[in-house]
Order: sequence, then structure tokens, then C-alpha cells
Amino acid sequence: MNKRLTIPLNWYQSTLDMLEQQIIEQHLGQTLLFDYDEGGAAVEIANWTATRLLCQSDTTNKPCGYCHSCKMMSAHSHSDFYLLEPSAVSIGVDQVRALQEWAVQTPSHGRAKVTVISQVGKLTTAAANALLKVLEEPKAHSYFILLKPRQTALLATILSRSQRLIIHAPDPNQALGWLQQQLPDTPNTLQQLALHWLNDANQVCDFLHADGAKQIEQFCQAFNTLIQQGNIEPLHEQISTHRDQLQWLGQVLIDSMHTKLTTEQLAGPSVAHLDSLQLMGCYQQFVDLQQQLNTNVALNLSLQLYPLLLNLIETEEPSAH
Repeated sequence: MNKRLTIPLNWYQSTLDMLEQQIIEQHLGQTLLFDYDEGGAAVEIANWTATRLLCQSDTTNKPCGYCHSCKMMSAHSHSDFYLLEPSAVSIGVDQVRALQEWAVQTPSHGRAKVTVISQVGKLTTAAANALLKVLEEPKAHSYFILLKPRQTALLATILSRSQRLIIHAPDPNQALGWLQQQLPDTPNTLQQLALHWLNDANQVCDFLHADGAKQIEQFCQAFNTLIQQGNIEPLHEQISTHRDQLQWLGQVLIDSMHTKLTTEQLAGPSVAHLDSLQLMGCYQQFVDLQQQLNTNVALNLSLQLYPLLLNLIETEEPSAH
């Protein structure tokens, strides 16, 4: 498997310098909360911080990359590192209890024990309360790095015990320039559209390295067939097959409303024949459908998608569902 490309961490050098200084001065909190914008390198900074805390070298102010600990982190096999991620749609209490049993053990390699909890906002209530007990009385040299999007809520008592850092998304022009270096054979218009829809340069790079360009072209072609010919089926099949593309449709609706209000034409397809009120109605249908999918993973997207697509080619006000 090829090594995953990541955006340059030197874009976040001031954040790394601040973390490094706190590690040197032993002022780093044992619970860190990385509140990130979409596309922000929170995962990369969390991995850097964990590797730095576990690094066995004292001769450098960053992970040395050569010691046994750094090599284990690179191989994803460090026994003093614990990654907790959602199982299905949430992080359950049993997952947190397993973490708790691990966290009280003595470090295998003497330095520290580091836990990264991805999507910490997806803790169930019971899991959040169980985690709080872990954070209230952490063992010496135990660190917990919590990751969540900025708009996601979190238990106030966990927030109060965390050292919070905001991880901003990189400048779009900076991200696009990096993408152009990584993918010189991919048309710039496709890179720009993918970055606009996905908002994450790392994700875009992985996506376009696979069959992402083909997916974008197929989506745009199917969307144009819907708008120009009134034929629902190509776009319906496209989104039903690639569920993530429902978000693309939502972004198209947002961009279309933006164009109506500002006359600024953004990259990608648009819905020009509907007025602002009709677009808002369609967007509300999209939001409602997205909420249903989030709360019911077994929901039949293929069936629920038809009313929204029909309203995109009708000129009357979208009906309520």
C-alpha cells in the first residue's frame, strides 16, 4: 500500500512550536481538545503530538523518527498508543471501558501513554460520563487527545477539563497549490471542484488518486442530464451508488442560492431555473433527508431521494414531506 500523502505540517508550524514549548516546560495539559475546521489537519497534528510525547530521543525538539518508539508509531504498532474511533455511528460505553482498563496500566516503554479519541462528539451519554471519570483522575504521564469538528457539541464537564486548540483549515489557494503539485496530470478545474465539495486537501488527494475524477465527471454529467432533460435516473443512480455524493448535491444547492443572492458564479453545476424560495425549499428537503440518514442508517436512500430530485426539475414551490 502506498503511503498516504498529507498536507505539509509546516503550514501549522506555530501550533507545533506552541505544543513543543509546553512539552519542554512540562506545561502540556493531560487532556487536549483539538477543535478543527473541516479540512484542518487535526489528525496529523494529533499524531505528531502523540509521537513527540512517546519519542525516546532527547536530542531533538520534534519526533526523531529513528528511535524504537517512533518506528512503532510509524508502523501503527505502539503498545502505549491507543486510538479510539466510533463504532458505526457512535462511541459506546463499552469502548470507553476498554480504554479505561488500558489507561491504568504502566507504560510498556517508560515514557507515557497517549490516547487519541477521534470524533469525540459521537460519544453516547453513558460513554461521555465514563470518559469523564477517566479524565478526572488521569495517571501520571497519561495524555488524552480529543478531536472534534468545531460545530459539534461536547459535554461541558469534558470541555472544562480540556486544553482547547482550534485547528483552522488551510488557505484554499495554499491547499489548491499543494494539490496541483501532487496531481499534475489532473485538470485544475477538477481539483478546484473537488476541494470545494470535500473541503479537505488530504481527502481530495486520496480521492483523486483513486477514481475521484471519474466520479466528479459522472456526477456533473448526471446533474446536467437532470436539469437540461428532466431525466432523474442518472443522478438518482449516481447518488444511490455513491451515498457521499448526496453532500455534493447539497453543496450545489448552497452554491445556487449564493449565486441568486450575489450573482457570483461559483465552480461546478448550478440550478439556475429555480428562484431563491424554491431553492430554499429544496435545500430544506436535503437537510431533512440528511438528518434522517444520520439517525437511521437502514433508511432506503434510493426511495427517499426521488422527491428531492423531482422538485429540482419542477417550477412550483417544493412540496413538504
